[in-house]
Parts: sequence; C-alpha cells; structure tokens
Amino acid sequence: MNQEELIKRIKDKIDELKLILALDGGGVEYIDYQDGVLFVKMNSHCMECMGQEKTMEGMLRNIQEDIPEVKKIINVPV
Repeated sequence: MNQEELIKRIKDKIDELKLILALDGGGVEYIDYQDGVLFVKMNSHCMECMGQEKTMEGMLRNIQEDIPEVKKIINVPV
C-alpha cells in the first residue's frame, strides 16, 4: 500500500472515531502521519478531559486493528 492509500485509510478511520467521540461531546482531527506516528488534535470536550490519555490509547488500539502501520498516536494541541 502506498502512502496516499495509507493516509486515506487513516483519515477514514479517524472519521469513524469522530462519530464515537461525538456521542460524549468530544472530537478528534487528523493532523499528519509520518513514519508510523499519527498526529491528531483532540477537540471539544476531549481537549480538557481527564481521561484523554485513555481515550488516545483506545483510539490507537482501534486504529491498529485495521491499520497496523500506525505505531503511535500523538495529540498536537494546536
């Protein structure tokens, strides 16, 4: 799979996760993907949530089920 296809799959997966997070007033936005690291921006209620780290861990596991190339996820507070 080339880089463009991989990024499209990642963005599609992020869109799925947005729907789940929105149920609790949260959100996530794709920022970038480089060398196995996915950069996102947590937003809405997720920005200041005490459970943000657990949410990020859950998101990583969920993404890795379909896209094992993603090795790490980092929140970039922009």
